[in-house]
Amino acid sequence: MRRCFNFLTACGTPGYVAPEVISGTEYDSKVDMWSLGVIAYVILCGFPPFYNDNHAELFRDIKNCNYEFVKPFWDDVSEGKQKINFLFFQIKVLQIKVLNCTNIFNFFL
Repeated sequence: MRRCFNFLTACGTPGYVAPEVISGTEYDSKVDMWSLGVIAYVILCGFPPFYNDNHAELFRDIKNCNYEFVKPFWDDVSEGKQKINFLFFQIKVLQIKVLNCTNIFNFFL
């Protein structure tokens, strides 16, 4: 039987952490899917979706999911946009669990 753990520790690289981590609410491994969305965004366009030198403003943007697909960097990546939106917005609705690295890799193919 697989055990699930919930955490309260605020940890991670500021621009990559999920809103739950910043808010100090209980979270589990699903927050890794958010971080995966940030990584996918960076891979597809070359810069992060959330950036601000002021951490308070950065965290506000993350909590509000305030990002955009900046032109011209995203003009030819419409399928990538859909997958990133899925990771950022639908993860809580669908409660996706990461089973293994193959499933994550196949998600982006």
